[in-house]
Parts: sequence; structure tokens; C-alpha cells
Amino acid sequence: MATLADIRRAALALPGAVELDSHGGSWFNVGKKTFVLYWAQDGRWIFKLPKPRHTGTGWTNPPR
Repeated sequence: MATLADIRRAALALPGAVELDSHGGSWFNVGKKTFVLYWAQDGRWIFKLPKPRHTGTGWTNPPR
């Protein structure tokens, strides 16, 4: 399982990426767009992928 350090290293390697502290968790943005966040209240990671990237993730019905 990936750690916060693993996710941080990968996220911040992207051009223009910054880490923000919001709602007690780490949010990674490029400009005003959040692409990954740690939802501290539930202890889970949320990855926001473009719709074509949902294919192959194992989701039967990709989130909308």
C-alpha cells in the first residue's frame, strides 16, 4: 500500500503541482484543479481521473 510519502513524491513530480492542507488532509492541485486528495475524515485517498482513465480501474460503473 502506498504511503503519504509515496503519493506526495509522485504528485509533486508533476509540473505545476502543489500540496495544500484542506479539511485536515493533503490535497494536490495543479492550478485550481485538484487531482488527488487524502480525505482525513474517512482515512481514504481520492484520485480524480479524466473519464477515459476510468476504464480498466476495476470499477463496473465509474463514478461521475
